[in-house]
Amino acid sequence: MNILVIGDIVGAPGMEALRRNISKLKQEFNIDFTIANGEVLPSLVNHPVSSNQSGLLLYTAIIAFGITVIIACAFLYTLP
Repeated sequence: MNILVIGDIVGAPGMEALRRNISKLKQEFNIDFTIANGEVLPSLVNHPVSSNQSGLLLYTAIIAFGITVIIACAFLYTLP
């Protein structure tokens, strides 16, 4: 089993890089399972993928990009 682990997805460039490259990486390296760190995703609520909606849409988009699991830690729950 091949597992791909991705660090923080940061800002619009991180979302775009994920969207453009995850399928290629999964195919090239025969990836079976992908894990991404999503603790900074709430800071992306105004990203175009989310249509200015809740962070839940960001998580949904990332899963649709091909991520199997999104992990997070305490930073996910801290308020600015």
